Amino acid sequence: MLRCKYGVLQYVVVKVFCTLMTVLLETLDVYDNGSMDFGKGYVYVAFVTNCSQMWALYVLVKLYFAVESDLKRPIDWHPVGKFLCVKGVVFFTWWQGVGIAILKSYGIITDKGSWAAEDVADGLQDYLICIEVGM
Repeated sequence: MLRCKYGVLQYVVVKVFCTLMTVLLETLDVYDNGSMDFGKGYVYVAFVTNCSQMWALYVLVKLYFAVESDLKRPIDWHPVGKFLCVKGVVFFTWWQGVGIAILKSYGIITDKGSWAAEDVADGLQDYLICIEVGM
């Protein structure tokens, strides 16, 4: 159980570290949000964040299998659906953001009117999250 706890909490530490790195790289003008350029920091921060999220998700699945029988007695709480719903939304929205960044990087998302491509991509991500949360 202690390993599961550390496996999940590592994401908190890594996310804070990645956020600080993002701020630092933005200050140095080498982050370039959404860029798939290996000379910029976004790719590396996204990779580290993804690895951390996948490890935390893996640990949570292992925890579920360890306590599965306890969650089904005396009342079956149907934990799989709840787990998949919550973790799916968190993981999906992150990958959705990466997907939108890739679309912007390859020029599929472009400037629209007075909005720069970056603003369009951010607005699209925000809009989709609002729709997903409202469902």
